[in-house]
Amino acid sequence: MHIGKRTALLVAPLAAFCLAVSALPALAGNGGKHGKVKAQAVHVVVKDVTLPDGTTGPAFVGSGGAGAKTLFTAHAGRRVVMTVVNRSTTMHTFTVKALGLNAIVMVGKTVKITFTPKKAGTLAWLCVTPCGEWVMDTDGYMTGHVRVAKS
Repeated sequence: MHIGKRTALLVAPLAAFCLAVSALPALAGNGGKHGKVKAQAVHVVVKDVTLPDGTTGPAFVGSGGAGAKTLFTAHAGRRVVMTVVNRSTTMHTFTVKALGLNAIVMVGKTVKITFTPKKAGTLAWLCVTPCGEWVMDTDGYMTGHVRVAKS
């Protein structure tokens, strides 16, 4: 995807996205003595990493490390509480069109994103903030997938 297309996605009202993220419900797990399934906690860091050509660029780094096409695996019907820490030098977004999700992560900030995938499959995610053509077009850096397994 070219940077121009991503920039067009970012032009949508940023204030609405900030409000949506700040208005998230309580993020504690929903487990307990009633037998409900506890939310899945996922931790992701956005940071500058060494790219294959020896330069540096930003990447969303989950349990698979930088360059992992699958950022993490979620489970259908189970709530995910994703903590994203931005240690990069620019703001980024975690955007999942299929979920209507576009969370902004400002420089030096931590954001908690809550969502519940409905069915097994693959969810494509991307960052819509222009931050380098190669990282934006290469899975495992500023774009990739969340695998959703059957519960």
